[in-house]
Amino acid sequence: MCTRRSLLTLTLPVLLQAMLLFSGSAQAFRTITVQTIDPLPSWNDSATKANILAFIKNASDPAHPGYIPRNERVAAIDVDGTLIVEKPLSAQVEVALDLLKREVRDDRSLRDQQPWKAARENDQEYIRENLSEVLLKAVEGMSLAEYREHAALVLRNNRHPRLDMPYKSTVYQPMIELVQALQDAGFSVYLVGGAQTEFIRALAAEKLSNISPYQVIGSRVAIEFNPAEGNPHFRQNGYFLEPDNWLNGKAENIRELLGMGPVLVAGNSMGDLEMLTFADTNKRPHLCLVISHDDAEREYSYPDKELLALAKQRGWVVISMHKDWSKLFEK
Repeated sequence: MCTRRSLLTLTLPVLLQAMLLFSGSAQAFRTITVQTIDPLPSWNDSATKANILAFIKNASDPAHPGYIPRNERVAAIDVDGTLIVEKPLSAQVEVALDLLKREVRDDRSLRDQQPWKAARENDQEYIRENLSEVLLKAVEGMSLAEYREHAALVLRNNRHPRLDMPYKSTVYQPMIELVQALQDAGFSVYLVGGAQTEFIRALAAEKLSNISPYQVIGSRVAIEFNPAEGNPHFRQNGYFLEPDNWLNGKAENIRELLGMGPVLVAGNSMGDLEMLTFADTNKRPHLCLVISHDDAEREYSYPDKELLALAKQRGWVVISMHKDWSKLFEK
């Protein structure tokens, strides 16, 4: 007997073929097929890619020695230099400078005071040497909601000085694909960066909508709740809570907030060493990934030689931007 379900089963392939033909879409079919087969299409076929895909596949296979229970499949991805371009200044700093310039326009008495003077004159030496001051003065007294809104505007509208694209577009496409591949395999992915927590949340909302606000572990600006009638809000203060996420704070904050360590970590500098080491001591199968900035033509060349030496010594997987990524950005 031919049931409604059997008719539907017989009809779906025909409908799919018709849709593809009527859209003139042999190319679309090829694209869908490639993306279905290859979760990392912006990665070159290499031992690096094979290692990553094997780890992800094995972690979700109960019959494989590399299996990891779903509730322990935790991945921690660094932000600046691992997920998004960080040179010549990070996008977070661009947001802070934009805010400082806005404050000068509103209050001319700040014009010759630091760090507003440095922001106005683009004094990169002062900015780098006084980074905490720049970041904190820019947000002191501002509500979290207002900061998130302004950060989103900068990410959309301000352009990278060399790459000439909006800052939100300087997120590395291969890393977006890696995050998705991990999530598809049941991993909980956390963005763990030295940048302010609210900045990372704004970035995720713009470019990684599959990352929830609670899946962000950043440097936390102290906040206080203002119950103002008609406008209750969280106000930012002028200091970071300890431990911040610049160095060993990443490992400490992961442990404190999650109660466990990651089985996969990706980073690009010695600032990520502690959380890479944290993953490397996990009793479950684990994978440590080190991004090497070795592509001066498409981005910048500044490989962290000290971290790369440690990666070689400890058997961590090094990702060469030049060799392993077929493209860096979505467009």
